[in-house]
Amino acid sequence: MRTYLRPLQECQTPTHGPCHLKTIRLLSRSAFAVGFLVLLLANTVLGQQPVIHGRVVAVTDGDTLKVLVAGQQLSRIRLAFCDAPEKKQAFGARAKQAMSELVFGKDIDLLPHAIDRYGRTVAKWSATERT
Repeated sequence: MRTYLRPLQECQTPTHGPCHLKTIRLLSRSAFAVGFLVLLLANTVLGQQPVIHGRVVAVTDGDTLKVLVAGQQLSRIRLAFCDAPEKKQAFGARAKQAMSELVFGKDIDLLPHAIDRYGRTVAKWSATERT
């Protein structure tokens, strides 16, 4: 039987040429990284939740909204990837006012991302034009 891997002690001697064990380790790490990326991509594509449509009925602060969704259900939404000052912090009132000007009373589409520790749905959003 022919072996393609030399024992570790033989591999470290200078008379045997380049070490195949290091090459195999590198290839196995590369295969693991590629497999992980494929699984991550598949989870992103296949595991997406449906888009939720709703109307903004209140703006709590610069990054939190109350949205009326189908069935007249009120949902608290924390905007994903958005950080704004809280109401009592510096510029908190201005952040709330700016968000209100952007979305209050408008129909929006929400793509849920997670649920935060306060029970709010964390979601990406986009305003939609409805006629």
